[in-house]
Amino acid sequence: MNQLKSLVMGLMILFGVTSAMAATCTYTTTGNSTNWNSAAAWTVTGGGGCGTVPPTTLVGTGVTININHPINLTTTTLDIKSGATLNINAGGGLTLTGNLTFSNGSTVNFGSGSNISVSGNLTNNNNSTGITINGTVTVGGNLTAGQGSAIGPVDSGTGTITVNGAIITDGTATIFGSYADCPNTADPCYTTSISALPVEFISASIECLPDGVQISWNTASEHNSDYFKLEVFNDTYTWEMVAEVSAVGFSNQPTEYSVIDDNRIHRNGIFKLTQFDLDGQAKVLGEFKSECEFEEDVKIYPNPSNGEVMLSLGKDLKIGQYLMEVISLSGKLVYEMPFNYDGGNLYINIEEGFKGLFFVRVSKDDYSSELIKHSFY
Repeated sequence: MNQLKSLVMGLMILFGVTSAMAATCTYTTTGNSTNWNSAAAWTVTGGGGCGTVPPTTLVGTGVTININHPINLTTTTLDIKSGATLNINAGGGLTLTGNLTFSNGSTVNFGSGSNISVSGNLTNNNNSTGITINGTVTVGGNLTAGQGSAIGPVDSGTGTITVNGAIITDGTATIFGSYADCPNTADPCYTTSISALPVEFISASIECLPDGVQISWNTASEHNSDYFKLEVFNDTYTWEMVAEVSAVGFSNQPTEYSVIDDNRIHRNGIFKLTQFDLDGQAKVLGEFKSECEFEEDVKIYPNPSNGEVMLSLGKDLKIGQYLMEVISLSGKLVYEMPFNYDGGNLYINIEEGFKGLFFVRVSKDDYSSELIKHSFY
């Protein structure tokens, strides 16, 4: 009899543990806090076993996270597991310091108007196909898509992904319907869900001017073409409008277009050219790197460094007060220091102790240097 009681009690305990592990928990942002780890940031519904905040590493079966407001999370990897759901809706945003992983069987919806910034890598695991991105995603590291995986929508949509590292697929994975890689880690990779248009694009070129750059491009033919949009990847880690240029509309003849960008900050920028048709559909024609050199360029060495650096300012820069900023790959300002430039090299000791890859920028009044990649150890 005692053995039977023990067996029944053991089964009850086991059943209770299993029920708790399989608890259905729904977390929805309140807008009262931007800190993921703050209970004030969430409302929670579900049975027993739900915490006051969502999981910060492994989001398992039965867990749904609805983000309707900006929220920040620092972790190693946020892994959306099979049976879990992550919804980021219009007005919602996630700034993730760490990596983001989607597992096979997970459901992820980034709605139109949502903004997601991942400082590390974004990984879509093998056969993970429940990923829909209609928002804006920025990735500081690489985007890796595993065998048979898919990030959608395949056809017309509003989603964009900008990757500072490389886009790597195994040949069977798709991102917005494309199998293409982008292995060049020197420039941001960009991909979009907006469908292709009937415009035959030939080439683009960049010419260095005394006070900026001239971007020119050619089409062999156009059908139903409305206008072109030229943007530059700026120091806030977003695409900034440079110009909109009216298209010829319908043509079977070669057509040349040209825009002068007189903002010297963009002299080492990455430009993106997008073409729109009369129905509002669009196609990214390409990204083009400007590598114009000016005597006012700023150099920082050694690189990498332990924080003790020598700052060399180009001979065309005027003496006076400048500001040096250290910016994370996600665009967050982590350190700033004003300094006086008298025409010589400067020795600066940054004692904050942060480590890793950052951007460094030097600015004064209407002058701003390019973003300089610098590693601290």
